[in-house]
Amino acid sequence: MPTYKVKLTEKRVLLLAFAVLCLVAAIALIQRMQPTVTAYTYNYKGVEVVFRANPVEALNVSVYPSDKALLEAVMNASVKKIYVAFVDSKDNNLVAVNGFEVSNKLAIVFRLSGVQKTIKGLPVSSYNLTGTSSTLFIALIPPALANTTGVWLEDNAIFISGKTNKDFDLATVRFLMSIMEVIV
Repeated sequence: MPTYKVKLTEKRVLLLAFAVLCLVAAIALIQRMQPTVTAYTYNYKGVEVVFRANPVEALNVSVYPSDKALLEAVMNASVKKIYVAFVDSKDNNLVAVNGFEVSNKLAIVFRLSGVQKTIKGLPVSSYNLTGTSSTLFIALIPPALANTTGVWLEDNAIFISGKTNKDFDLATVRFLMSIMEVIV
């Protein structure tokens, strides 16, 4: 088998060094351009769940009348249907993400608790919602429609509201912390 010799001239060494330097710079640039996403994980009854917002920050979101009242409303044995309600707005993408987070986490809670409930999304024309003994509404009020940040229970309806995108995410996490009894 023939062997080949490559003569390393100063020019070739510099060219090789330049190519390696360009490769390293390109990799660093690509890594820097990728968004940094922070996920907050919590072990809920042996299942790892991920929150989009920091649960410690979410503790600053007000809850009315109490965490216990929200939990009792959601876990009430009479409640068979839960509608995640929303009004069409420019924040539909944010509502969809938070609606998914609420539905997904509630499904985990119900499955691990052995509870059978139906969860559905429901477009509504207004947030004048009143649930019944067997139906609970969870209204997602995004920044485009919100005048406050908080989570509250009224007439068998739970309202999750945020004045900014971050506040809306925090309010959603605060609601879920109440239902999952998350302690941070």
